[in-house]
Amino acid sequence: MSMNQLLVFRKKVFFIISSIILIIICFSCFNSTLYVKMFYVNPKDNKLVYENREVKKESNKIKHLTAIIDDLLLGPVNPDFKNQFNSKSKLLAVVIEKNSVNLDFNRETFETIDDPAIIINSIMHTIRFNDKSIERAFFYVEGILFNYIGNYGPLDKGVISDNNYLSK
Repeated sequence: MSMNQLLVFRKKVFFIISSIILIIICFSCFNSTLYVKMFYVNPKDNKLVYENREVKKESNKIKHLTAIIDDLLLGPVNPDFKNQFNSKSKLLAVVIEKNSVNLDFNRETFETIDDPAIIINSIMHTIRFNDKSIERAFFYVEGILFNYIGNYGPLDKGVISDNNYLSK
């Protein structure tokens, strides 16, 4: 192989490798989905288990957290897990303040629930697993801070995730 042929070959290899690297970088920068963990009830032990889900990547933290919780409220994809939310459940607003989040739900979200503690912890573990900066949540129902949801509370100082609700 002559020197010119070798030089041309190296340029082609460099071009191909550079193109592949550029494509990989572009794909990773513009990927519009994220994989998140959502926590649902395992009916076998009435504890929380996670399900990996794909959620649209949003432009800021509030929109991203809203998208995650909205998807959580839809229920699990896995038929072995129990959907603890009713079909009328809806997140109305999300406000993030330092290391806490205020979550405002419609009244129907908490109307017909068997175990408010498991629902609160489903929401909390989903938030905490996907955003470590959020340490506690305050639960509002149609703009009113709730001290108790069912018999679970007090909630007025905020809720942290409780690992006792996780399946082993």
